[in-house]
Amino acid sequence: MKKISLIIFSIYTVFLVLFITFGSSAAAPIYAMMSKFIKKTEYNIRNIEFDLNDNYLIEKEYFLNYTVLPNKNVDYEIKFESLDPDIFTVDEKGYIYGKRTTSDNTVGRLRITSNKDLNFEKIITLNFKKSYPTDIKVHLDSFYKKEEDIYTTYLNFPINFSYSNIPNTEITETKPIIEFDESIFKKNSDYSLTPTTLTDETIVYLKQKDVVKEIKIKVINMNDDLEMMEKNSSFNKIEFYQSGNNNNKDFIYYTSSNISLRLLNDDFAIIVPYTVTSANEEILKVANNYLIPQKAGIVDIMISLENGFNQTYTLILKNKLVSPKLEGLEIKNGACDILIGEKSLINFVFPNDAKYKQISVIYDNSCLTLTKTSELQYQLEGIKASSSVIKVIVDDGENKIETTYTINVNENKKVLFFVKSNLSTIVPKIMGHLVLFIVEGILALWVTLYYHSNKKVLSVVLFMALGLFLGSLTEVMQLFIPGRSGKIADVIVDFIGYLLGASLLWLVYIIFKNHKKHHLHE
Repeated sequence: MKKISLIIFSIYTVFLVLFITFGSSAAAPIYAMMSKFIKKTEYNIRNIEFDLNDNYLIEKEYFLNYTVLPNKNVDYEIKFESLDPDIFTVDEKGYIYGKRTTSDNTVGRLRITSNKDLNFEKIITLNFKKSYPTDIKVHLDSFYKKEEDIYTTYLNFPINFSYSNIPNTEITETKPIIEFDESIFKKNSDYSLTPTTLTDETIVYLKQKDVVKEIKIKVINMNDDLEMMEKNSSFNKIEFYQSGNNNNKDFIYYTSSNISLRLLNDDFAIIVPYTVTSANEEILKVANNYLIPQKAGIVDIMISLENGFNQTYTLILKNKLVSPKLEGLEIKNGACDILIGEKSLINFVFPNDAKYKQISVIYDNSCLTLTKTSELQYQLEGIKASSSVIKVIVDDGENKIETTYTINVNENKKVLFFVKSNLSTIVPKIMGHLVLFIVEGILALWVTLYYHSNKKVLSVVLFMALGLFLGSLTEVMQLFIPGRSGKIADVIVDFIGYLLGASLLWLVYIIFKNHKKHHLHE
């Protein structure tokens, strides 16, 4: 019996290694039989309905609203692909972005497929367009004299044109083209011209598609206008301009954006050249007469005319604290939805003009996990189903603002769906490994009982090592077989089966031994 146990064990071990390593068609009937006891789920998409816009504006992001039919709370793992990437892009969540093209109207194709229904494919077209203003309102500084419809300006003094689009929202083509007589004007920038020639009348055009605006201009020499010369000899008032903070009487401005200025003599704007100097460029720099804030603080500036007239002003610069936007999660009705166990990268994004971007984050760590990956990026993971908040605090030591973002943590139906949908393949495989190694464990212990060493610890170590070796050997060998792959999870399952088999035999052995002793005592 001793030799028979060794022969049976050896033959079965060779069979086990070859069977698991190379696979066998003989396993198919066994798996098929086991699969009958597990309900299979099939996923067939009848259609995907999209709520599409007639047109999408270029350089703007849109989310594609869609409904999968039939909708049974199943994650079909929908995939989006742009068939015309030169026209638009699309990400895995369904956000589309139209690119700038030479045409006013372009059409791009979007392909939709599913990882759960490989037979499903749908291609839809998306229309992208440019949006132009219906009118342009042109602005010139008030110091230009206007008689009837002609502006009078001065030789060698720049003219700065400004404009506003009508309507002023949802416009993609915001910059009109300026056309002028190059024999009369020198171009300084897109919307700044300097008259170089005297003229009684010339026309500057601002054009934007079908909109054309005419500005009639007369150019004279300032020396011929004594009133203008007198008004430009000094100034007694200054106006500072900063986005969202114009004409602050207390001279309090923010580090968020540059500051422009205008000099006035009473109510008349000074147009002669002047210089601006800063007493502390670590707080405030000056470039082309623009004031460029560097950090919060108090600083003096001096403004001087060419004739030597000057004035000093004290500016107070503060950090303009703004709340960052949360990006990386879709916000619906003021809240973000995440699933338990899923990890998402989220970013706290400040506006481009925000200079103070230091934040602290407070959250409920019993509901969420936030791991900082960079200065303004975190990895978010839901822990338990709940409605929680993330509080973001921006505090520069002087002022503080707080913003809260609601995070709804939901049950992870994707995980349940994955387990359910893959049960028919996972369970038979696990059961197959377990059954094969349960038998292996029984045979290995059978042999060990006959050939065990007097050193019990050595026998146990060798027995355990054999189980791990066989489980690892089958997975390592699979790495060299085309179409096969080795997995650590399978080694664990194999070893568990091996121990279960040995435990079963040992239990039988103990029961039989105790029963035999009981009869001997009788």
